[in-house]
Amino acid sequence: MKTIEEVAKEYASNLSSSEVFQIQHGKDFKSGVEFAQRWIPVEEDLPTKQGCYLVKCKNSFPKNCDVVVAEFYEDNHVFYSESGDYPIKDATHWRAIELK
Repeated sequence: MKTIEEVAKEYASNLSSSEVFQIQHGKDFKSGVEFAQRWIPVEEDLPTKQGCYLVKCKNSFPKNCDVVVAEFYEDNHVFYSESGDYPIKDATHWRAIELK
């Protein structure tokens, strides 16, 4: 997953001077917030480091809960229940709990 700084540099490198002026006046603030709060499809990307993440599931446990806190393990690229008891096989999307 790219960092916010990496995405910002890529974005800025393709801007014209008038677009830079508009950004300086808040035009792309909403886009930045949307990026930071984006749910990432597991088919698109997985976390690059081990840790706790919010995970959306198709058929989650416990029932009637479509978002769970899960632990991601880099070595096998699988989300596990927060307690580490079982793998979450139906994960569809994920996002960091805290962006820094």
